[in-house]
Amino acid sequence: MRRSVIVALLGVLLVSTASVAHAQGRQRHDGFWIGFGLGAGALTSGNLDESERGGAAGYVRLGGTLSQKILMGGELSFWGRQEDTFLGENTVTLTRANATFTVIIYPSDNGGFFMKGGFGGANIQTQIGNLTQDIQGLGTTIGLGFDVRLGRNLYLTPNADLLLQTFEQDNDETVTNGIILLTIGLTWH
Repeated sequence: MRRSVIVALLGVLLVSTASVAHAQGRQRHDGFWIGFGLGAGALTSGNLDESERGGAAGYVRLGGTLSQKILMGGELSFWGRQEDTFLGENTVTLTRANATFTVIIYPSDNGGFFMKGGFGGANIQTQIGNLTQDIQGLGTTIGLGFDVRLGRNLYLTPNADLLLQTFEQDNDETVTNGIILLTIGLTWH
């Protein structure tokens, strides 16, 4: 239920910001760019945690502009949550992250809509009290968003991303993990 409300709100935000951005004229993608954002996310697979869970999400990305339509750079996307153990004696902190080399494509010279994809590493961390377990693997990030111009070089950027993670277990079994992130951030071009 919560997830559908978040998706609906993001959809309304994207549609309403698209009309505002269209009235603001040409988007400007030039030189170095940097962005960051916060929001919410949910695990889409229960392979590692035995259930779907919601939590906080965010990203940091930066890079350079190849053309008005193509940006390249690095991105760190993350999801996390805390919960109490069965008897409430310890807090469990779960985090998931992808660090990827990312390509962002704007189909239109004038529009703010973009699609992106990236490939790199993935990390799962589980911390219970003083004990921490890290698992490293491969990560892929795909997503879309929209830049809404706030100023000459500043944009409000709602995003929807899917983080895919693949890990090798100790028994040589491959496990996949998926996370949906809905974030809103700021981008400077």
